[in-house]
Amino acid sequence: MIKRSALFLCILSAVLFSFLAPSLAARPIPPEVKSYVIKFFNEYGNATKSLADRVKATNDPVQIAGALDKYVDTIAPLMKGMDDLQKKYKDFFDAMEEDDRENSGDADIDRANAEFEKKQQEIMTAMQKISSHMEHPKVEAAMERLEKIMSEMDKKAE
Repeated sequence: MIKRSALFLCILSAVLFSFLAPSLAARPIPPEVKSYVIKFFNEYGNATKSLADRVKATNDPVQIAGALDKYVDTIAPLMKGMDDLQKKYKDFFDAMEEDDRENSGDADIDRANAEFEKKQQEIMTAMQKISSHMEHPKVEAAMERLEKIMSEMDKKAE
């Protein structure tokens, strides 16, 4: 469970970027899509950095569980918002799966993605520390919540 969540977090940037970015350069970006993608990268990255910082600062499993819960509480609505956006702009998102590009072609989105990727770098160290506290019931429960939301997003991305 931990390895899957950690792996998912590590590749989330690449998955989201590869899912969102390819058609952005080839097609006009609906303003709502551009705005939300930037918001998504910024807020998700900030939540990830906050989780990593909070976990790094403690060895208390209750505080670690609290950091995980806050993280899930922050990213869950972001993921739902992305899912809603993908449903609303289904044709746009479907069309981009046909393209294969390295970046979005949009400087604002590329900048937000670069910042997001920087903030993701510390998550592996945090996940290692979290895994050392998995025997604690609160940490286990928080990780199960995280796993659930990651699994849901994973299914939607398929």
